[in-house]
Amino acid sequence: MTQNINRIGVFYDGNYFHQVSDYYRYHHPRQSRISISGFHDFLRHEIAKEIAGDTPARFCHIVEAHYYRGRFAAEETNKEEGRLLRERKFDDALMKARVITHFIPMAAAGDGKVRERGIDVLLTLDAYDAALSKKIDFIVLVTGDGDFVPLVERLSSLSCRVVIAAWDVTSQNGQLSVRTAQSLLDTAPHPIMMQTLIEDRSRKLDPLINGMFIDSNLQSESNDDHGVTLNDISVSRDGKKYLGVIVNLPAGRDYGFIAPIHGGDNLFFHASWLEDEALFDKLKVGDRVEFHIGENQKTSQPIALDVIVRST
Repeated sequence: MTQNINRIGVFYDGNYFHQVSDYYRYHHPRQSRISISGFHDFLRHEIAKEIAGDTPARFCHIVEAHYYRGRFAAEETNKEEGRLLRERKFDDALMKARVITHFIPMAAAGDGKVRERGIDVLLTLDAYDAALSKKIDFIVLVTGDGDFVPLVERLSSLSCRVVIAAWDVTSQNGQLSVRTAQSLLDTAPHPIMMQTLIEDRSRKLDPLINGMFIDSNLQSESNDDHGVTLNDISVSRDGKKYLGVIVNLPAGRDYGFIAPIHGGDNLFFHASWLEDEALFDKLKVGDRVEFHIGENQKTSQPIALDVIVRST
């Protein structure tokens, strides 16, 4: 019997997603931005398991992905040092994940302030067209705006299953707050409260959860450099050996992440920091390791050094 492919379309409210990513980068213990490719991998598996009737993930494909956001002109953006480069790096990450970008010039509103205008209309039209003419089975809306309730209702009438990837997060100082409209959650057939899954202690070692985040030493999915050299690190003063578990080994890269047994944030490590570098290619998620704790002096982030694989 032939298994049908579940076609998934992902539509990003760019400003909403950017604020969520800022929260995890600057206000959450992970100190890391969201990985577009890692997020897509999570969505495929989550839809396969929880929504599509425990379908194998290989039969769930993201066939459409679109990102919508207002954008200032280059001259205006260039007034802030480094901002053009940051935007270009994020554009590179979107391209690598095959996300089509839709940028609309920022425009002055009636009160004289410059705001996004027309983003929600464009996203709505494209999502509806995808469901109607391209036979998308699942449409994932990455947004918290209650104005999208009519879109959810219309998509559902087309027998397209709507998933809301939603966050309710607030920084400790209250300066950054991202909320999802209750009306949107009530209307959506399949809301996913992302922060609940991310904070779920039972999924602490889940590679799909940890894979949604870029290592804090990288700062960009499009950057192939691990960002740390031997000149940038220092070993912890106590010299103790710690125990941990490998929780993420990004495909094709020469680094990974370790969850310390004693708790705390996942630790970045590079292949060259293993006591036997030749063993890196044999590492697997779930392997138990021993290590010293060091520090990336550029970012003050803890890292794992002198990593030894322990026999189980």
